[in-house]
Amino acid sequence: MGSDIYYLSIKAPINRRHLIHRSGCPFLPGREQRIFLGEFENDDDPANESRLLGMNSRKCSFCCSSDHEVQPSDAMHLISTIPEEQWDSALISGVN
Repeated sequence: MGSDIYYLSIKAPINRRHLIHRSGCPFLPGREQRIFLGEFENDDDPANESRLLGMNSRKCSFCCSSDHEVQPSDAMHLISTIPEEQWDSALISGVN
């Protein structure tokens, strides 16, 4: 298993938890709206890193699920009509 680059969203959604994203996630915020966490071999280490930064966070349901088999590019047709700045809201609505 190779390592991936992980980021933490700066803006917390309604539930006040910052989302941890894997590089390439279609829900990954722009450069100004994220913090680089590092390169890790699993999804738990970036969560631990964000806690060390004092951030209340959770893993993105799309790109950081333990049973992740869908590639981010596979979901582009699902969100292609939603403006990028609304992707986090769309994900939250879809999960709720």
